[in-house]
Amino acid sequence: LATRRRVSVLLSSGETITGHVAVYRPPGRDRLSDYAHIDDRFRYVELSDRTVLINSLHIVSLLEVTE
Repeated sequence: LATRRRVSVLLSSGETITGHVAVYRPPGRDRLSDYAHIDDRFRYVELSDRTVLINSLHIVSLLEVTE
């Protein structure tokens, strides 16, 4: 089962997207920093009304936010 993290993603365009990501990692390796170091070209971010696909090369920062 994936750990869901609420994140704020700053893109190279200056746009900020806030939503949830699913971190598919073993227990103890399911931190947001572990997720950020996975070499995936695209990231899924779940918003309240849709899911967006983000090219990892355009992510400037990835921050966990409290609900």
